[in-house]
Amino acid sequence: MVDSPPRSDTCAPYSPDVVAMIDALTDMGLQDAFRILWPHERRVTWVGPALKKRNRIDMAWLSQAATQCLLDFNIVPVARSDHKMIPIILAIPTKLHTRPPPSTVPGWIFSEERYCNMANQHWLYWTQLWHQDQSALQWLTDGTAALDRLLKQAVLASKRAQRLTAEAFIKRAMELGDGPLTEEGEEEWWMQWAALQAEWEEWQIKDAESWGLRNKAQWKVAVGHMTKTFFRRLHFKRPASMMVTLQAPFQQEGPLADNTQDILQFSDEFYSYLLTEEQSWPSEEMATAPAKDIWQKMATRLSDSAQRDLDEPINEQEICEALAEMPSGKAPGPDGMPVEHLKACVDTLLPHLLEGFNDVRTPPQGFWPCYYHSGA
Repeated sequence: MVDSPPRSDTCAPYSPDVVAMIDALTDMGLQDAFRILWPHERRVTWVGPALKKRNRIDMAWLSQAATQCLLDFNIVPVARSDHKMIPIILAIPTKLHTRPPPSTVPGWIFSEERYCNMANQHWLYWTQLWHQDQSALQWLTDGTAALDRLLKQAVLASKRAQRLTAEAFIKRAMELGDGPLTEEGEEEWWMQWAALQAEWEEWQIKDAESWGLRNKAQWKVAVGHMTKTFFRRLHFKRPASMMVTLQAPFQQEGPLADNTQDILQFSDEFYSYLLTEEQSWPSEEMATAPAKDIWQKMATRLSDSAQRDLDEPINEQEICEALAEMPSGKAPGPDGMPVEHLKACVDTLLPHLLEGFNDVRTPPQGFWPCYYHSGA
């Protein structure tokens, strides 16, 4: 959803970033549902709660399949925000084809030495398969996908071994029975039972450490504490403050407003002056003149050395610092591999990560991601 100026003959055209976004979304096969539902609507479509405050919902993009199944499209305000929410109802067929969510490699497996060794051995072998026509990022992507399959197979084999071990303990316990059959064999039965119990407890401890059950239990406790603290902070200890008087803007000896209508009028005058451009530029200078004027008023600037540091290639220290700051247990990309994978194999992957990140900054193969954010 994008909020942008109304499209009319008297208004300026869309800014270049919005035009680029429209072209990109159109190439992706998306349609502007707002224009389809209200083709003749060219004026304000939403009046905000503030005095003389009006916003426009200009675009709401949906796929062609979703647009054809659209039953209801509604625009509602969001409390304490200038954004709007668009709930929609789709006619979904009874036979819906869905895909299972992508599986991820659990992060706890990299806390075990055997899995870390497996990952490092994989990358050492994968280095030998690198050919000159393959980019560093493509090599990393293919290698990560192969490692993902290997680790999931190893985890599945570990689960099967865990189940077989548990079944073996159950079988031994059933063979011992509920007690000794004779008094002569009571001492030997208790010795076997004590040995079986000791082995069972030791295996449970190792299994809990292997599968991260202790961490899960500690996480649940932490979540409970966090939830209590969270709701305690949300609890209002005193009523919300209210504005009962407001002095006239830009007048030290001006009148004092003590009713809602006058307070709103003074507020509107203040923000109208604050948000009104003092200078005007021709349309051909709009792309450069405002930006140049803004930069001239910036008090804080980068030094020449800081600019040179930003222009220099990424180094190994910066990659290590970035990995250290990344939260554990999260998958940074669609490959489903947790951050622990990079931390465990940093010695092997660091040169390749360095080359891949610097390739991204090098045109023409390089690219910079562009983010669009809705504005009021």
